[in-house]
Amino acid sequence: MTSSARTWKSCFLLSVCLWVCSGAGCTLLFPESNVQTKSKSILKPIVSAREAIAIEVYFVDRRIGDPLIGDTLWESLQSVSSIDQKTRAKLDEDGFRVGLSASRPPRPLQTLMSMSNGQDPTRRAVVQPYMIPSGQEAWLVSRGIDDGTEIVRRPLNGEPQTVTISQGQALFKVQASSEEDGWAKLVIIPEIQHGQSSLKPTATASQWTLRDRKQAITLFEDRLSAELNVGEFLVIGMTKDGEGKLASHFFQSDQTNGLQRLMMIRVVDIRTIEPELAD
Repeated sequence: MTSSARTWKSCFLLSVCLWVCSGAGCTLLFPESNVQTKSKSILKPIVSAREAIAIEVYFVDRRIGDPLIGDTLWESLQSVSSIDQKTRAKLDEDGFRVGLSASRPPRPLQTLMSMSNGQDPTRRAVVQPYMIPSGQEAWLVSRGIDDGTEIVRRPLNGEPQTVTISQGQALFKVQASSEEDGWAKLVIIPEIQHGQSSLKPTATASQWTLRDRKQAITLFEDRLSAELNVGEFLVIGMTKDGEGKLASHFFQSDQTNGLQRLMMIRVVDIRTIEPELAD
């Protein structure tokens, strides 16, 4: 074989080897190059910024019939225009009263707050701060309900229903969301929880989940919503003839002093929660 033939043959064999290697993915030369691995990035994903509504919840206790929580106070408040007539009639039937205060409270409300303190149970005022991410909810406990109390619920469609309560609590579920131009929307749903706790399917913003909950009497027909600007108050209480109605289980105590409660929710701020690195 001549020198040129040997050279040509060597080149041919080298070309064949390179072609085989390329078809096989060069596994023989670099075994690790053909292994697909899922490595965890050292960079943590970024969580998007979101808004949260900061509120203050005031519970004010007074003796039943105290003029500071009477007509003068309610007449100084604005009506909540977002409550339709059907809901307004149902709230009144169940003994609930609702009003709205500007960021500068009217004089009757200022007087009520200035003459309240945390010592005397007949004029106690307690404030609790909450930070609610937009689209989520918080539970406000108004008061406990004595064992053996009978709750009579009168649905719009259907017969009255009587439930005997044990280990009961009257609560308000507050759903908060940020709206355009710095407004906050609050949705308030009264609920009475009672009995032993157990795992129950519960709807969240994105899915159903199991949560430890009691039996619940949810007053969907008394659901109310209001849009508030920063500094404004939503005031919820009981009508003059509310004794014995559903609202009395939220706002009236049968203690010796005979106390009546008023709840006020003030929007303090709408804040942006800065993005953070997720775990």
